Amino acid sequence: MKKLISSGAAFALILASSISAAEATGIPGDSKSPHIVGGRSYPDYPTWRAFHDFDVHVEGEAISELSIQLPPVRVKGIEVSSQSGEKIEATTSVKGGKATVVFSKPVVAGTVLTISVLEVEASIYPSNYIYRVYAKKVGQSSDRKVGTANIQTLPRW
Repeated sequence: MKKLISSGAAFALILASSISAAEATGIPGDSKSPHIVGGRSYPDYPTWRAFHDFDVHVEGEAISELSIQLPPVRVKGIEVSSQSGEKIEATTSVKGGKATVVFSKPVVAGTVLTISVLEVEASIYPSNYIYRVYAKKVGQSSDRKVGTANIQTLPRW
């Protein structure tokens, strides 16, 4: 009986460690609009200065700008890179719980952007951090919802 309980506990631990600590949402089945495909926290446990990032898959038409509603924490800034790690030229600003990323050149469909939120002054307790992301297509003046990145920090034990 003890072996059964220990093997069950070990299986539960392995299963729990394989579950992602981030969720991403977008418009299901919409291949004509940008959407969020994943997110991460470095480190993945609570700390004062964490780095959060999430990926935005640009589909449909090119985009010129991203707007991000930040969780209620202080951040140092935002950086944008391609999936291959190359920095994407953009002007970024963070004011009043909102970050704006204006690209120097339109980001074409098929590109996967990594949005890095730098030095998040996060809670020392396990938490969820919600990032709501909006995009402007080239030539349009209104934002369209891209999705929500839910980044979760886990207990250290």
